[in-house]
Amino acid sequence: MLNMKYYLILLISVFLSLGLGIIIGISLENKDVLENQHSIIAQRLEEEFVAIRSENHQLKESLASLEESERESKKINELIFNAIVKNKLDGLKVSLVELGDQGDFSSIIGLLKISGASIESSITFASKLFEDNQPINGAIFASTQIGEDKSQLYSELAKNLMNSFYMGSYTPLCKELDELNLLRSSIGINNNFDVIILACNDKSSSKKNIDQFNKKFIGLCKENNIPIIIVENQDTSFIDANQYKKIGISTVDHVNTLYGKLCLISLLYGNTGNYGYREGSQGILPEELFPYNTYYDKEEFGEIE
Repeated sequence: MLNMKYYLILLISVFLSLGLGIIIGISLENKDVLENQHSIIAQRLEEEFVAIRSENHQLKESLASLEESERESKKINELIFNAIVKNKLDGLKVSLVELGDQGDFSSIIGLLKISGASIESSITFASKLFEDNQPINGAIFASTQIGEDKSQLYSELAKNLMNSFYMGSYTPLCKELDELNLLRSSIGINNNFDVIILACNDKSSSKKNIDQFNKKFIGLCKENNIPIIIVENQDTSFIDANQYKKIGISTVDHVNTLYGKLCLISLLYGNTGNYGYREGSQGILPEELFPYNTYYDKEEFGEIE
C-alpha cells in the first residue's frame, strides 16, 4: 500500500515536472519570438526614418532651389519692368491725393519717378477724418460755411482741395486739417500739373464718406477738364468699376501688383479703362499698353467758385 502511494506521488511529480518544463519551454520560445518581432519592427522603423530624413533633405534642397529661382525671377522681372516703364512719362506732372493713411503707396511714388513723371503735389488725408465714429473738431466746421453738418463736410472738403490746387496754397479748411494732423504733405501743393491720381488706401474708413468725397471731387475734375485716375490696393474695396465706367473715369483696383503698376503707367501714358480683378473690370492689363498718342493736355485753370 505504501509502495502504491509512493508510485502515485512519483508519477504525479513526473507529470508536474513535465508540465512545468513544457510551460517554461513555451515561455522561452514566446520570448524569443517577441524579441525577434521587436527587432524586425525596430529595423523597419529605422529604415523608414532614414528614408523620410533623406526625402526631407531633398525637399529642403528643392525648396532652396525654388526660392533662389524666385529671387532671380523677381530681379529679372524688375529689370524688365523698369526697362519697359523707364522715361515713358517723361515730362508728365502728377498730383497724388491719398484718402486714408493706412496703406503704403511709397512704391507708386518710386514708380512715377522711374517713369520720368514729376510729383508736383502729394496730399494725404488721415483715415480717421472719414470714419463715422470719429468726432470732428469744431475748428474744422468753423473753417467752412456749412455749420456743423457732417453730411456735407466731405463735399466741402473736395471743393476746398480743388481750390487749393488751383491757388497753389491751402484754403483755410485745408490749413486747419494740416494743423490738426488730419492732412499732411511732404512736398506741399502746386497748381502746375497734368493729371491727378486719387488713391483710396484705407480699410476702416466709411465707404459712404469716401464715396461722397470722390463723387464731388471727380465732378469738379470733369467740369474743369482735369484728367483723374482712381486707384487702390487689392486689400481695399472702394472702387466700383461699373460705376466709374459709366462716367468715363479710369481705375486700377490692384495697383500694388506688377500688373497694376503697368496699368497705372499705361493710363498715365494716355490709355483709358477700368482694370483689376473685380466685377466690371476689363481685365488685368490693357490690350495695348502704350498706344500711339500724347500725354494729357489741358488749359490753364482758375479758382472754382
